[in-house]
Amino acid sequence: MDIPRFDTTGWTVDAFTEAAAELGGDSLSNPYPTYVAEAIETVATADLSNARHVGWQSLLFAGDEPIAAIECTADAKGALVHVCTIRETLPRRIVAALNVAEDHAMANEETPFALVSIPQAGLTLVWLPASDMVIELESEAAEPRRPAELADVIRSVLNSE
Repeated sequence: MDIPRFDTTGWTVDAFTEAAAELGGDSLSNPYPTYVAEAIETVATADLSNARHVGWQSLLFAGDEPIAAIECTADAKGALVHVCTIRETLPRRIVAALNVAEDHAMANEETPFALVSIPQAGLTLVWLPASDMVIELESEAAEPRRPAELADVIRSVLNSE
């Protein structure tokens, strides 16, 4: 599946490098797309076809240590509207999830991936579109699985509310 892309000419490079300079890291990952999906639609379709592309994110490293995720969001016309940085555990969990994918021979340094948030279920996922597998970031022992397998997790969260 091809990942839709905004026209990133100009604004993303400037936005990412300016934010990185403020935070003091020494290298950035290639930007990867970020999506938001609706919980009920994800359960109904058993896939991530309802996910809406909302921006781009890049990991900021100090040496080999991920220290922040820098996110740029755009409006429908592709104009930059917001840049935020996320420090906490997200950057380390993204790297850990990609390492899990690499351990399962589903990814390497060249494999495109995306970050998908399902806010109603409290889930954030690394999505590997080429193999259509996801890895939950909230789980310490996450294993790759198909998006359809998330339906039970999402249902249990929605039913507990």
